[in-house]
Amino acid sequence: MNKQNISLGIELECECNGKVHKIPMGDYHSGKPIRHLRGWRAETDNSLRTSGEFGNYGYTIEMISPIFKTKTAFMNGLKRFQEKISKKGTYELNQVISFNSSCGSHIHFSRDNYLFNKLAIFDIFPEVRKFFFDKLSKSNIQSKEQILQHYNRSYASELTQCNFKQIRHSEFNFHSELQGKGMEWRSPNMLGIKTWTEFFEFWSIIYDTLKFLFVKASKFRQRINVNIFVGKEDYLNQKDIFIKKLVKNKKSTRHIKIKIIRLEPMEEIKCVI
Repeated sequence: MNKQNISLGIELECECNGKVHKIPMGDYHSGKPIRHLRGWRAETDNSLRTSGEFGNYGYTIEMISPIFKTKTAFMNGLKRFQEKISKKGTYELNQVISFNSSCGSHIHFSRDNYLFNKLAIFDIFPEVRKFFFDKLSKSNIQSKEQILQHYNRSYASELTQCNFKQIRHSEFNFHSELQGKGMEWRSPNMLGIKTWTEFFEFWSIIYDTLKFLFVKASKFRQRINVNIFVGKEDYLNQKDIFIKKLVKNKKSTRHIKIKIIRLEPMEEIKCVI
């Protein structure tokens, strides 16, 4: 995964202990930079609610990371987040932030030269879900059953063949990619996670799942049919010319079915896909 250009960013929705931190927030989709946490910003989200974990000092917040290109950069970014929120190790995670059922841990991701809206097939996503469930079930995270049970919910409904690429509030949000924000994986939530050790194990599982997804997506692609209309004298070499152009532009031809249609002189070209 690190050998390819991967872009990854996360949104952490949580309840924060105002006795420890009072982080200034911007409006929804207009976050304010978080001091001493370069690239991160904080904003409000009216869909979040407090659970009483921190009494009258609890408030909800959404913290958004910068974009990371490698696993090393991602994990280092999370370590900087831990240092800031824990005040350099002074506080355990559950003493300063908590994750209730209104919170989500959304992941935005993309890879250069791959568009899920055009190339991804439905069949790989149930496998990705199973991979995530299996990794989480074998983890040391104490609240893993809660996380599994909460995976599909109203604003992160299960991706099915019927709603594939159609619904914004589904498990995988394809609309986000069309908006230039990368694909969004909406279902994960750190519900009940209490320690920084569990926090890092959770995000390691997330990264491994995305790695699995990209491998599957590269192997199984929606087939694209390309019809090339040529004159009789050009029939023999047009397919080779087309393939050479794709290779020159560093595009794979494995998922493209090319059909050469030979035209008789003066015959009109009806369509080109």
